[in-house]
Amino acid sequence: MKIAAMSPDCGYIPRGANRTITEIKKYLREKGFEIDMYGPGTKDNTIKVSTLRRGSLGMRIIEKFLKITRLRWLLFYTPFPIDEFGMFSASFFIKLLLTRKRYDLLWIHTDRMGCFYARFYRLLTKTPFVTTANSGGHAERFALREKPNGCAIIDIGTMNLIERHRDQFSKDVMVRFIARGVPLDIFKPRGDKFSNKELISMAHKKIDKIERPIIMGTPALVKRKGVDKL
Repeated sequence: MKIAAMSPDCGYIPRGANRTITEIKKYLREKGFEIDMYGPGTKDNTIKVSTLRRGSLGMRIIEKFLKITRLRWLLFYTPFPIDEFGMFSASFFIKLLLTRKRYDLLWIHTDRMGCFYARFYRLLTKTPFVTTANSGGHAERFALREKPNGCAIIDIGTMNLIERHRDQFSKDVMVRFIARGVPLDIFKPRGDKFSNKELISMAHKKIDKIERPIIMGTPALVKRKGVDKL
């Protein structure tokens, strides 16, 4: 099976969806599958998609405009390619059509925007598509309205929300709760542990004692991730 995975993080920012795709790509290749990664960058053999990158001046101006005018919510109902996910999704599918490269499955990581274009692409090419619910919450309800062949929910709160509104979606959409995994060659439940002394030596702020329990967070350092609340 040949799979095309797409994300505005791929080949550019080593976080979130990019990490997930990279790890699953290793696993699938061991099982004999072929998987191509599409993104704004070229790292990790990513196939480049021409679009405004996250954090670029142009994208910051667009994000500011959408925030001031409060037009972002409009994009849930009319998916124009004017924000990060919309631009990348449109560029991705234009690239597939122009190169005429065919896949057995598309793996979408741009929520409703990507699913909107994937639905038309499926109509043209009969290519099924699945999506991973990275955003969480009500955003996934709009993605499911585009009738993906499958949807992976990564947090239990969103899964409960989807179950409460299951009557709004086609019964043909396969929805499963699949939590984020970790590469076990890096993260191991057993093995050597850091001592307090070692943790203190690595800390940015030197303190005499590390209190238990230790709480670790790994979100991107942006306001909407709620780092201040953590």
